[in-house]
Amino acid sequence: MAQEKKKDPKKDQSIDKPKKKDPHAGHRSRMRDRYMKTGLNGFQPHEILEMLLYYAIPRKDTNQIAHELLDQFGALDRVFAADAYQLKRIPNMTENAVVLIRLLRDLYHYQIIDEQLHIPLNSGKLAGEFFVKLYQYENHERIRVAFLDDRLCLLHCVQLGEGHPNASSISVRQLTEAAIMFSSNIMILAHNHPNGLPVASRDDIVATRSLVSTLQHSGIQLIDHIVVGSGQYSSLLECGAFLGL
Repeated sequence: MAQEKKKDPKKDQSIDKPKKKDPHAGHRSRMRDRYMKTGLNGFQPHEILEMLLYYAIPRKDTNQIAHELLDQFGALDRVFAADAYQLKRIPNMTENAVVLIRLLRDLYHYQIIDEQLHIPLNSGKLAGEFFVKLYQYENHERIRVAFLDDRLCLLHCVQLGEGHPNASSISVRQLTEAAIMFSSNIMILAHNHPNGLPVASRDDIVATRSLVSTLQHSGIQLIDHIVVGSGQYSSLLECGAFLGL
């Protein structure tokens, strides 16, 4: 008779030992269900980022990445204002995640412009409020130009350069070519001070007055220059910088 093999008690214990439950199992589903029921009500900034990153980083703990983004940039709006190079420096940020965050910012800009199309920007207040929203997620100084029709309604708004609107950052030729492209001879110039107040410098005023005079020879009217900073704006037209022009 064949000898019966003895059972290894240690082996039996390892087989019968119940497996530990994954504490994170179902977490993403619960987060999505919570969002579908309440929207973003009650969500903390890191939770918003965590859930957003689900759709770009499918197999990693996005909670930790969200915390690292906020630790690095300080606030949710500063995350969306970050450029691609800054975002890529965060551990475990993928190319898809960087594209997703940048895409959301650009969709926001698109929506702001789209909502304003064919609506008048016929005062410093209206133009200022428009550009304040447009510059919300910017941490670099950028120049934008709004092209208007004869009723001062918005036709197009484009970024035409970076830095201060002077000869080195924007040219009359650029403005003229863009005006022809968009069939507009009326425009409002704008730039932002990402880390400062919306106070026009002497260089801003000198450059603006020079542009007004030069563009007039091409039949183009520069009717205002808006400076944005710290969620506020100033209108050079209302400040008197256009007097005598």
